[in-house]
Amino acid sequence: MALTRSALVFLLGLVATGCATRPDRPIVEHVRVTGARAVDPEIAADHLATRASSRMFGRHLTYETYDRFVVDRDVRRLERYYRARGYFRARVVAGRVHLLPGDAVDVEFLVDEGPAARVTAVRLDRPPVLDPEAGRALAKAETLRLGDTFDEERYQAMKKSVAQALSDHGYAHVSVEGGFTEAELAPDGANAMALDPLRDLDRISEAEKAAAGAKEPTSSRRFGVRVDVLQGTAEVFLRVDPGPQCVFGPIEFEGAGPLPVGQLRAATQLREGQPYSTSEIESARSALLELGVFSSVEYTPLVDGDKRAVVPVTFKLTPAPLHTVTLGGGLTADMLQTDAHFVAGFQNQNFGGGLRRLTMQVRPGFVLFPTNLQNALPPERPLFQVRSRAELRQPQFLEARTRGTLRSEFLIYPALLSARSRAEVPDAVVGYYEVREAAGLDRTFERGRVALSGFYNLQLSFPFSYIGQFDEGLRRVIISSLSFTQALDLRDDRVKPRRGVYLGNEIQIAGGALQGDADDVRVQPELRLYAPVSSRITAAIRGSVGFLFPRSYGGTLSKPTPDSATDPEGAFLFGRDRNRDLQLLFFRAFFSGGPSSNRGYPLRGVGPRGVAPFALGGGARALRECAGRAQGGGGVPGAAAQVAALPPVNQQTLEALCFVPLGGLSLWEWSTELRVQITDKLSTLVFLDASDVTRERFTLRLTYPHLSTGSGLRYDTPVGPVRLDVGYAIPGLQRIDGDLDRLTEGQPGTVFGLPVAVNIAVGEAF
Repeated sequence: MALTRSALVFLLGLVATGCATRPDRPIVEHVRVTGARAVDPEIAADHLATRASSRMFGRHLTYETYDRFVVDRDVRRLERYYRARGYFRARVVAGRVHLLPGDAVDVEFLVDEGPAARVTAVRLDRPPVLDPEAGRALAKAETLRLGDTFDEERYQAMKKSVAQALSDHGYAHVSVEGGFTEAELAPDGANAMALDPLRDLDRISEAEKAAAGAKEPTSSRRFGVRVDVLQGTAEVFLRVDPGPQCVFGPIEFEGAGPLPVGQLRAATQLREGQPYSTSEIESARSALLELGVFSSVEYTPLVDGDKRAVVPVTFKLTPAPLHTVTLGGGLTADMLQTDAHFVAGFQNQNFGGGLRRLTMQVRPGFVLFPTNLQNALPPERPLFQVRSRAELRQPQFLEARTRGTLRSEFLIYPALLSARSRAEVPDAVVGYYEVREAAGLDRTFERGRVALSGFYNLQLSFPFSYIGQFDEGLRRVIISSLSFTQALDLRDDRVKPRRGVYLGNEIQIAGGALQGDADDVRVQPELRLYAPVSSRITAAIRGSVGFLFPRSYGGTLSKPTPDSATDPEGAFLFGRDRNRDLQLLFFRAFFSGGPSSNRGYPLRGVGPRGVAPFALGGGARALRECAGRAQGGGGVPGAAAQVAALPPVNQQTLEALCFVPLGGLSLWEWSTELRVQITDKLSTLVFLDASDVTRERFTLRLTYPHLSTGSGLRYDTPVGPVRLDVGYAIPGLQRIDGDLDRLTEGQPGTVFGLPVAVNIAVGEAF
């Protein structure tokens, strides 16, 4: 999705000029936690109320002011944070404030961590009689491990895991409470801490206890953890009270409005009298959200002190707008083209009743040919283009959680390739009228973590000429295919993930019994990994491979060109068949480079290159000269004379016009990012991308990494993060075991003569 010019100006202006006014009070430039060894000092500092002002390119984006009373309270906050991580003897030795020029300060907290408390005993007092399945689930529940540093978060996770193991199997009233009493603490009482609730009772004043609601005497409480501070040990003892096995009572909905309650009930797949399960309720909540008609869904099971065996559940729904009209426009600029467009759309979330979603959108506009980010040439000719889409989604198709989709698209667009100077602008531009139809089913499982879909796709593409004439080898293309996608999403957040794994795969089968011009199999699996490095830094990795196995085309691509002097008919047929192979490959092959791929290269900038019909980007004059040079006249009548009569074309221009991206049969891509959160909405990153595309089947050339690096900015908006990436193709690292043939492998794009690519989009690259 492209970024409008106004959004780009806003993003760059935010960084260039800053968005905050400096206050009259002293500002905090840095907050440091020193002396930390076992605990990440950045994560520890993130739990403090005193914050550092954010900067970028030497300019302040936000100002944070200094308050000595807040700093004093931060000393206790930091000690409490350490105790939550198992360091009960940790002390903040000093909270220092360093004066800086310009009415600014640095705040430093000096910490003496002390030894960690290790888990020496874990006891779970469970009832003797349980449902067999519940007993097996309880045995698999997450627990603390002996010898590990005691951590409050892991302790809480243990309690939640134990409770959920039983609540998933009908025990709606399960409780997990501490088993230690006051009398079971260490005999002298001086070196003991009883935790649960997780607060340091011996360090909290009576006034604070009363303010927190701790009205009952400490001796009447039961505690889950017994900590010996001097010995550095932590023992865990929990008692489990499952209560009775329960079933679902009535399933009610609040806030449904005009939406059909019967279909909402069917989507949840919950029935009165069904065994109670918290996992089933959460799955029902996910299913209601996936209908797309609610902005939020919450649920309340009626679990009270009476411990009734029948548990009613009420879903509280906040409907989203059922009818939406969108109008807008923008200017898109990338390494291939610049266009101005208008956008109009309409969405009905309950079309004809039954929760059907009807979406319609049209995006007409003009490509400002030949202007792009590489050449900055003035536009010479507007090329009309349009992209339109109509989609109807039917929930509960065949069964309660399967969706059926019908989609129709109509497009008119030019097939442009990169032009870095006026001399490289082709004298012929071909476009396509294109109709795409799709019909299929999709379904999610495990609360949206597993997604499966299957679609039938039909594409009809008709070439036409924007400028000049196109080669007779280019004809109508019909592609009939089945596509199957599978995804396993274990990320903590789909928009801005901090940790987790995403595994996806797509399989396409074209032609064969489905008919059409393309007969092939296309497979592309993908893996993404995310892990937090610190409180503000996330590491992200993406890897993908792709393989195309054509059966009815591509045969001419690996064969030598027939000699037109000895076999003129064979040369003619070969040229026609080769053009047809290249045209089909343009629609079906793999390409690499661009905003969601190798960001140091323009779109389709990585991969094999060669002479193609000028409808794919070359000019007629340059193609004739290219063919004449390649064959030395080749015995074609009049070829030598035609070449001699042409004005001279320098080698760089000839390469750009004649040797264009053709696509390949095998692909690999690898991207690594370090994402740094600057403010709540603004973040930056550095990335390292690598990829390669080759014409051979099932062949991955790891010695052709086309390595690029760069940096980018992200600004969060309601539609996703707006991003600007600048990638640099590292010289000498296109190929690492020899020199790269720039004719057949190409070169990076350039901006102001540098091997740089600029990418502007909405949404993360992965």
